[in-house]
Parts: sequence; structure tokens; C-alpha cells
Amino acid sequence: MKYASAAVLLALAGCTSTQEIPLSANRVQLEVSGTGRLGAGAVPQQTLRRAAEVTLREGYTHFVLESPQTQTGRVFAGVTYGQPMLATTRTNSVTVVM
Repeated sequence: MKYASAAVLLALAGCTSTQEIPLSANRVQLEVSGTGRLGAGAVPQQTLRRAAEVTLREGYTHFVLESPQTQTGRVFAGVTYGQPMLATTRTNSVTVVM
């Protein structure tokens, strides 16, 4: 039982993932997703950080974010003491123009 509780806590703590889709020489569609309390909360900062990293990697110094969209929800993360545990999810999708 101790290990099951630890697994659920890790699932609720969270993580983030990033996907980049090149649209043109100076435009990238950026999608940042997070799950769990920490992961979902980190999505806005991670979106800006990743946009800055992509901008510098491509040799530009400035960027503008266009068409921002945010989706939030909940996913099943496990069962603890007979109760279902739900983790918060958040996804930011934005076009980075450099």
C-alpha cells in the first residue's frame, strides 16, 4: 500500500511536455502540456521559457505570441483508500513569431 500511495503522489505532483511544429522560417506552433498540481501550474512559465529558447536557437532576439489557447481538465491518476484521485491537466497552444 505504501508504494501505491507513493505512485499516486508522483502522478499528482506532475510533469510537463513540449511539442514544436515549424510553420515557416520565423513561426513555430508551440504546445506545452502539464499534468498534476506542479506540472499544470508550470505550463505558463514553461511556455514562455520554451518560446525564448526556440527564438534564440533560431538566431532571433525577440518574439511575439499569437493565437494563444488554453485547455484545462482532469485525468484519472489512481485510487487511494478506495477513493479515485484526479490530476489536473493544462495545455497551452501558441504560435511563436520571431
